[in-house]
Amino acid sequence: LAAACVPALAAYLFYLKTGAPGMAGNTPAPRTAIATPGHAEASAGADAASGGAAGSMDEAVARLEARVAGGQASDSDWTLLAQSYEFLGRTEEAAKARQHQVPASGGSAGPAPVPAAEPVAGTAIGRAQAAAAQLEDTVRRNPKDATAWFSLAQSRRTARDFEKANEAYDKALGLDPRNADAWADYADSLASSGGRTLAGKPAKAIERALALNPNHVKALWLAASLSLEQKKYADALAQWQRLRAVLPPNSPDASIIDSNISEARALAGQPAGVGVRQQAAAPTSTAAAVEGSVEVSPALKAQVAAGMTLFIYAKTADGKGPPLAVLRQSAGGWPVRFRLDDSQAMMPGRNLSSVDEAQLEARLSRSGNAITEKGDLVAPAQRVKVRGAKALRLVIDKVAG
Repeated sequence: LAAACVPALAAYLFYLKTGAPGMAGNTPAPRTAIATPGHAEASAGADAASGGAAGSMDEAVARLEARVAGGQASDSDWTLLAQSYEFLGRTEEAAKARQHQVPASGGSAGPAPVPAAEPVAGTAIGRAQAAAAQLEDTVRRNPKDATAWFSLAQSRRTARDFEKANEAYDKALGLDPRNADAWADYADSLASSGGRTLAGKPAKAIERALALNPNHVKALWLAASLSLEQKKYADALAQWQRLRAVLPPNSPDASIIDSNISEARALAGQPAGVGVRQQAAAPTSTAAAVEGSVEVSPALKAQVAAGMTLFIYAKTADGKGPPLAVLRQSAGGWPVRFRLDDSQAMMPGRNLSSVDEAQLEARLSRSGNAITEKGDLVAPAQRVKVRGAKALRLVIDKVAG
């Protein structure tokens, strides 16, 4: 158990120094699990067993050096060690670590000193500071450029100037509140500047990201980390499983997520089971799911423009609260076939399996906003049983007023 928890402990120490890893959008996450302050308690026993206290980046580096020197390191260990060296300004050792070469200080009892002569301009922080200076000039000249504000926020976050990064994210999201990537990265930055906790404002930002894109990789990763922080292990398990299901094929992060799933399952006191992909491949006859098609009435076909977004979602029978399942895709290819099931839930415990009947709706959005706006094209809600129902036919024939 102690050996298995060392990578998570090192990731936690790295998190404390630099903030959560930066997974922008749906690109693959860095090859290390996010460990939050709440999660650290689960690794406390491992830290004691390894003979050290979780107190500094240097200690985490020393443990990783010992691990690679002993020939026990995984690819993720080497990557984390290289990132740690880069943060400490030890560029030569970082380059060797990326080539899987044991650094000269490998396995040493204490950390190597940080070279004082290396100029800040030559580091990742220095480059981020230079980029931020240029972008500050851009937003000064065009304060309504949402993309520039977002890029400025990213640069400031890389430079670990989290307070100013948060200000830039506020500007970017004020101009473009439908940017799920920005909401997820904003949550990351808020946590880094707010005591390393994802509770509070970061949690609300995570929720906004998932409302816009329920399959957003970074937002799901952060949501699972938040659940671990709050000791909601069953919720964390569901979120890790959902993240595993949406990872692209052959993702380098798959093994990390599988480990997180096993850990969350153990913490939740649930027996070991098959992987999420295997579960999805063998549905039972009692699984909650609704299938059908969506089409547009002849009277409204002329109003369907290129670039519109189709939302298909299930809500509780009374229509109240967040959706139980959401499917979002580009419009086109009518009729559109769909299937809604628990894998498209927005939050653990609130899914199709939690109800007997649901209210299904479809909407064509001109802006891509998850909230209905005037001028959107909608299909009247239909009530349906979520188990054993026949294929449903939704017809978009009204204009939202």
